[in-house]
Amino acid sequence: MMPTVAIVLATCNGEKYLSEQLDSLLNQQQVNVHIYIQDDNSNDNTLNIIKYYKEKYPENFKNLFQCNFNNPCKNFLNLINKIDNHYEYYAFADQDDVWFQDKLIHAINVLKQGHDLYCGRTEIVDSKLIYNGYSPLFPFPPSFQNAIVQSIAGGNTMVFNKTIFNLLKENCNVDVQSHDWWTYILTTFTGHKVFYDKNPKVLYRQHNKNHNGSNIGFINQLTRIFYVLKGRYKTWTDKHFLELSRIVDIGTKNSLKTFYQYGILRNRRYLFRFSLNDINRVGIYRQTTQGNLFLKLAIFLRRA
Repeated sequence: MMPTVAIVLATCNGEKYLSEQLDSLLNQQQVNVHIYIQDDNSNDNTLNIIKYYKEKYPENFKNLFQCNFNNPCKNFLNLINKIDNHYEYYAFADQDDVWFQDKLIHAINVLKQGHDLYCGRTEIVDSKLIYNGYSPLFPFPPSFQNAIVQSIAGGNTMVFNKTIFNLLKENCNVDVQSHDWWTYILTTFTGHKVFYDKNPKVLYRQHNKNHNGSNIGFINQLTRIFYVLKGRYKTWTDKHFLELSRIVDIGTKNSLKTFYQYGILRNRRYLFRFSLNDINRVGIYRQTTQGNLFLKLAIFLRRA
């Protein structure tokens, strides 16, 4: 018997690339896929494409919901709440990527080794699926000390077990920036294990309608620095702190220690009280030397 994976797919005006993604989901090796889709007010041919696949593959396409969020994060988290928890494995999927045929079975084999959430790098491709590089390789282990300051993998790479699904389902009515970062935070905050795969299993398509693009390249790096200085990163972190403050009863002892110590550090109001030793003592870290420098600068400027 092959394992069955519930695919959580959010769509919005995805007619151009959706069929390629759906085909790659159906072509997954050694697994059954049950696909749940929620469309966010598409006004192109997206719904017709989905209905065509649903009629052609009724065993695989289980339900189509519709919403009007104009927000992919809310779309994903709301869809989580509409799916039953009788599956052993779940996976997020974007509408415009292409998955390697062994993506799901590879992730499942990793989860069977004692992990709860699988995620990893992606192969960056252009609109025609021509190779354009890889997402950054992150060398340090996943942890809450990292998750509270950085998202290391896109939701399009994430596969997780029922434990993490139930955790998300219980905490899906939240105001956060991205479903993937929230999933990483929740998983590590509660002491569950994350596996970060250095070998890509997803073709991450870059085109002019990406909601979130890759962070490779000098221009993209400058854009992210601009967001930090502008305060957008601080806004995202504020939201995470607010949501975590409501569920402190499920955090581990070590996670809560980091949460409270970093909260104190973020709220220091005087520059003369800033100390790099305090940052080191809290134990928070990003995955690159450059990233850690910008984290310290952001804390110093009260933009973290």
